[in-house]
Amino acid sequence: MSQVTKIAEKYFYHSNKSNFNEIKKLLHESIVYSSKNTGKFYGPEAVLTMQRDFHSQFSRLQWEVDSCFVHDEGSATFAYTFEGLKKDSTHVKSSGLEMIAVKDDKIVAIEIRNKP
Repeated sequence: MSQVTKIAEKYFYHSNKSNFNEIKKLLHESIVYSSKNTGKFYGPEAVLTMQRDFHSQFSRLQWEVDSCFVHDEGSATFAYTFEGLKKDSTHVKSSGLEMIAVKDDKIVAIEIRNKP
């Protein structure tokens, strides 16, 4: 298992638990998070604020990694399926691609793309 997949595995695990204290430990001080759906965020605090806001809309949420393509030791693309139950009982299901890059054993970049 590559370093990026080890770190990404922890990131997905803690995201599914909404464990922001542990997520923060995985983020590099210069992280850039980019998604068409939520926007672009710079730095751990901005990323975590966006994630807390997103998670707060759900009573239950879960990301499943469907496949992984490792580009090199420091970057990989994960195909995922997201499923959640919003607090208003709306069921949400989507899939996409999540590119994760690591530097110094921390996540330095996350880019989310919707599947075509």
